[in-house]
Amino acid sequence: MFSRAIALRLRAFTESWRRSELRQLQKHHFRGNIAWSPKREIAYKSSFHKFITSVMKSVLHTSLMLVDIALRAVKRKIYQLKSLMVELWRRSNTTKQTTNSHPNDIEN
Repeated sequence: MFSRAIALRLRAFTESWRRSELRQLQKHHFRGNIAWSPKREIAYKSSFHKFITSVMKSVLHTSLMLVDIALRAVKRKIYQLKSLMVELWRRSNTTKQTTNSHPNDIEN
């Protein structure tokens, strides 16, 4: 659901960017400043693809950072649980030693 929301926002953003770029190019073309040609269209498409690629890299980087943060939190919780289990194990062993043996037999 999170990735779908990102994809929808990205699509809307890129569409608005593409339309504004196209309007800008057409405005210059109608003024006679820029001749609209197949080369110009290829350059436009190339810049658009570069833009999309950079945005996707940014989204991927952000997603990887979120995954990294989540994994660190999971590792921290696992470490805490492991420490708790070790502490409980030590306490249970200490309790068994003191209850099963004579007080004079306990070694420090």
